[in-house]
Amino acid sequence: MAIAASSEERAREFAKEKGIAKSYGSYEALLDDPEVEAVYLALSNDLHLEWAIRSARAGKACLCEKPLVLNGPDAMELHNFFVESGCRLQEAFMWRHHPQTQWLSEQIAAGELGRLQKIHTNFAFTLALPPENYRWHPDKGGGSLFDLGSYGVNAARYFFGCEPVAASARGHFLAAPRAVDESLAAWMDFGDGRMATIACSYRTTYFQCLEIIGTEGRAWLERPWTNLDQTTQVEIERNGDRMVKRFPPENAYALMVAHFRRAVRDPAYALRPGEDGAAQAAAMEGLMQSALNQGRVWTP
Repeated sequence: MAIAASSEERAREFAKEKGIAKSYGSYEALLDDPEVEAVYLALSNDLHLEWAIRSARAGKACLCEKPLVLNGPDAMELHNFFVESGCRLQEAFMWRHHPQTQWLSEQIAAGELGRLQKIHTNFAFTLALPPENYRWHPDKGGGSLFDLGSYGVNAARYFFGCEPVAASARGHFLAAPRAVDESLAAWMDFGDGRMATIACSYRTTYFQCLEIIGTEGRAWLERPWTNLDQTTQVEIERNGDRMVKRFPPENAYALMVAHFRRAVRDPAYALRPGEDGAAQAAAMEGLMQSALNQGRVWTP
């Protein structure tokens, strides 16, 4: 019902284009609107903490773009603010709400893959954004890990159902002042033989995938993350047999918003993901610190 931008003109133009009833030339003005119950926070990564806290202070629920914040302590601070305010907070990982993700989760829970052992993820494309875009600035939380790699970390945590006990990453960093990781590869140890690998890059052809390997089967998703208006499928191989489950085009973003809207109106409704991003932020911070230290192993 309302849009806020850093200038009144930008907000007004966007509101006109999208048919939004109200436009504000400052974020404060939107938070002051008593008719606004919840906000979707899509600012650059370095501004998430400040404006999510301001949302909680204003009594607004917040659906915050990933990454929620850039380190574990900030995530806990944010969590505490929202607990005290009684508002809902969710990190916007839309891929979890796609029907293919839900179906695959059910197959894993039913034992179709056996005990999960390996998870491999990749997300990459050539980024041609202008130099002023936040993704090219380390002080704004830029780089491929916090942007693209966050999906792989989130998937590994989600499907293994636990947190990593150790991790390591190596990245190719640009020279200052754009000293962000334009490519990165990492491994995460989830204990008891369970391992995950994550690859992400701004400098390759477009590619994404998710592979999950268990003691009795293997699952493959060709388009696990971004698949708006595209038919998707999950392939499962088990005992030499191959099964393909296809899904019609779905808007995972719309499904996520519908889920969050229900959670805002019903405090008893469980959020997905429901950990308010603290564990995700800790794992992401550990991988970045490892990459900045030439792959030194990180342990929580």
